[in-house]
Amino acid sequence: MNTYIKAHWDGTLPLWKTYWVNGILARLAAMAIGALVGGMLGATGTFLSEQAWGILSPFLVMPVTVWSLVGVWRAGRTYTLANPQKKFWCWGRLARFLVVVGIIRSVLELAALLM
Repeated sequence: MNTYIKAHWDGTLPLWKTYWVNGILARLAAMAIGALVGGMLGATGTFLSEQAWGILSPFLVMPVTVWSLVGVWRAGRTYTLANPQKKFWCWGRLARFLVVVGIIRSVLELAALLM
């Protein structure tokens, strides 16, 4: 498992796997776990625990998001360098563009949460 996590971080996994499995599914799973825990806290009816989870959950999901975005960014670069003149060279650049969009979205969500 550690080698898989490191391979993603280094950008050496295939771009499709990095983007769809680690980029999309891993973040969705982290958000689902956060929602599940938040729902369980909400079911207890304690306002303080709901508030605390609302503040803490983004910081627990953030490491998965950073790992995901860095891996996709690096895999996009690896893909683009490996396929400079093939007809699918644009996928690496598109993946990197979507990482920038993801960073902007994450920062805006965090700012909205903290305000």
